[in-house]
Amino acid sequence: MPDARGALDGITVLDCSSYLAGPYGAMMLADLGASVIKVESLEGDSFRELPGFYGWNRGKRSVAVNLKEPAGRRSAAASGQDGRRADPEHAPRRGRAPRHGLGAPCAPSIRA
Repeated sequence: MPDARGALDGITVLDCSSYLAGPYGAMMLADLGASVIKVESLEGDSFRELPGFYGWNRGKRSVAVNLKEPAGRRSAAASGQDGRRADPEHAPRRGRAPRHGLGAPCAPSIRA
């Protein structure tokens, strides 16, 4: 029997979201086979204490970086370099991903 692969196998998604909608959407991408990396602040996601946190963040790897520092931004961008897509647009607050150098302008440099 061949390996079962999802439709999004080989695609890496950087999940810079918090709360519920963004993590839930990234969870569905992981369910479809994408490699999802949850990017959190050094303090961690403030919703980590909620019972549903582990449900809507299942199937993801996690990295804690300081996106306010250049080294943290480079680390987050490097996390997505092995995939074909980075989707950091679901930042906790609108406009935050581009401000940290992870918006649409950096996506071509992250794509494989």
